[in-house]
Amino acid sequence: MINILNLIYRNKEWLFSGFGIVFFTIIIKYFYSSIALYNFKKNSNLIRGFWRGKVYQIHEMGQSPIEFLITCKITNIKGKFRAESKIWIEDSHEKTEETMIATGQFVKERFVRERILKFDYFIGKNEIVQFGQMLLELHANGSELSGFFTGFGATSEKLLAGYIKIKKYDT
Repeated sequence: MINILNLIYRNKEWLFSGFGIVFFTIIIKYFYSSIALYNFKKNSNLIRGFWRGKVYQIHEMGQSPIEFLITCKITNIKGKFRAESKIWIEDSHEKTEETMIATGQFVKERFVRERILKFDYFIGKNEIVQFGQMLLELHANGSELSGFFTGFGATSEKLLAGYIKIKKYDT
């Protein structure tokens, strides 16, 4: 490394030539892509645990969102996350509880590395099947996940979308 720096210092002219600019662009891109903006191991540890919050589901544009309570336990095995969640759905007639399983991992692209989680979720019992995807962002404080989901609703038999906001808590 020191030899390279000496070479650059002695031959400054080539640095501003076309070759020098291309060379340094490649070097900077290589080092930038190999440095994580967030620490994967630290963020993986932050994700593990118990979370609770609310889900705001939109059935159709223009309508006010339906609000659900959610609790989940997130575990991590070899960089893959598994969330086992309970969702409480309350309508005018009854209060029901659904169990949801979601599996996912951190998105490992350049600007969102180890900050954005992508989950595939599935709710299934008997003939009722509901599925979709979630993108959740780990906030800088490490104790909040929020983001969006889209999927197929078994009850409405339509595509659904909504917003999730959950906070970590100790048991």
